[in-house]
Amino acid sequence: MNCGIEVLKRLNELLDQDLKEVIDNCEQKVDEHGLNMLVMFEELNQVLPCQAVASLHLIKNTPYIAFIGFDHKGHYVLVEDIQKKVKLFDPAKGYITMTKLHFYMIWSKKAIIFML
Repeated sequence: MNCGIEVLKRLNELLDQDLKEVIDNCEQKVDEHGLNMLVMFEELNQVLPCQAVASLHLIKNTPYIAFIGFDHKGHYVLVEDIQKKVKLFDPAKGYITMTKLHFYMIWSKKAIIFML
């Protein structure tokens, strides 16, 4: 299981946009480190306007793809909602709710946001 691909599949369930081609293209580009964020962004941006960002602040517009961890020692999650708590889909653990502080501590501050 590749977390980047699983996050794209969950995003496909949430959006009206069909991301099957993006998912197929990304599956072909997974290497020993997983799916590169730049590759994921470039594939997504062809069908869904998005922006790769590095932010020191929590991002309010959801959903967005966040990278948890650092370098190649992390994985992707889909942040689905931020209110009093952060609700996200983690391919390794399923649906999780955590405090904003906890999320901020584990988040790499890199994300792909969508211009919906």
